[in-house]
Amino acid sequence: MPDFLRLIAATDDMHELLVGALSEHGVAHEISGKIVTIGNDSPPERVIALLRTILSGPEREAVSVVEELNFPHEFPVTTRLEAWWSVFETSWFEKAIAASAFSIWFQPVVDTTARRIAGHECLLRLTKGRRREGAEIMAAASARRDLRAFDSYTRQLAIRAIAAQAPGDRAGMYFLNFIPSEIYRPSYCMRETMELLQETGLQPGNLVLEAVDSNCNPDIVHLRRIADYLREQGLVFALDDVGDNADALRLICELRPDYIKLESGLVNQLDQPCHATAVRRLVEVAERFSVRVIAKGVERVSTMEHLWDAGIQSMQGYLFGCPSPEVSGTEMDLSRLARAIRPQPDGAGYDEARNPEWQLALASMGFD
Repeated sequence: MPDFLRLIAATDDMHELLVGALSEHGVAHEISGKIVTIGNDSPPERVIALLRTILSGPEREAVSVVEELNFPHEFPVTTRLEAWWSVFETSWFEKAIAASAFSIWFQPVVDTTARRIAGHECLLRLTKGRRREGAEIMAAASARRDLRAFDSYTRQLAIRAIAAQAPGDRAGMYFLNFIPSEIYRPSYCMRETMELLQETGLQPGNLVLEAVDSNCNPDIVHLRRIADYLREQGLVFALDDVGDNADALRLICELRPDYIKLESGLVNQLDQPCHATAVRRLVEVAERFSVRVIAKGVERVSTMEHLWDAGIQSMQGYLFGCPSPEVSGTEMDLSRLARAIRPQPDGAGYDEARNPEWQLALASMGFD
């Protein structure tokens, strides 16, 4: 029987539970001592679903996947079942790499005061086969222990995508993410990025490198080392997903990034006075150190107005344009939007109900 999966249980009770469940559900298997071999007659997805059903919570820790049988002292090499699942379920990742299925899409960053596109964020997409977006893709890279290499790969992909745009479309800033924990030595880990910049002729000053997960126990000394290196190379440094906590204020004060991007969850809670007050304080500190603030995930007019009240003018989100393979694809949407959102004479903001052109602009961007 060709095998698909070999399992070993830590206790006799778990062994009996596992064998009984496989037999009950008609999954072909063989038993050799404590090792249970599952045949490939059953679809792998069905086997995985069954294992997840019968092995819940702590029970999963008691069953391991046997990776190698012939091992000195007769102890097989095993992998935790959860870790094996993660790798198995991200098998699409290796296929996508081999097929060059990843691409970069651009979403505009808008200066709402000047009514213009100030730059674009480079967003990772898997556009061949099942559609997958940045967070899911990076989780797969992490599960397969390829995160550092893939972090570098995505920067190179973004630089090539920018260079492929028409010369007139390359103006403005381009925001590229990086994972600080994967940049253990900036001069080494960023060397491919710098070499590609020289090869493509792009100006380093137009690239903003955003440190992701800025709220997650930041290592300020390490971030400062990275920021110093990027600035020495002429690149621009930013913090992504900045919240309204004490760590955010400390990061701004000590690192003085060129940009910070507020996390989407915070942006969409500005109708709550406590969050609005915290963001105003954040903006005040940022302005003191000449740090430019950008709000992400802006989808509603009301959110835009709350951001204005907090002193934020730079924004990105579906309200201003959807991600697109071409940077020029959002210009028409933005020009219509600029005509639609005009300040009222009393300075009270924007009245979408009385503005049919605003409704038309929303409809053109896929909003009801």
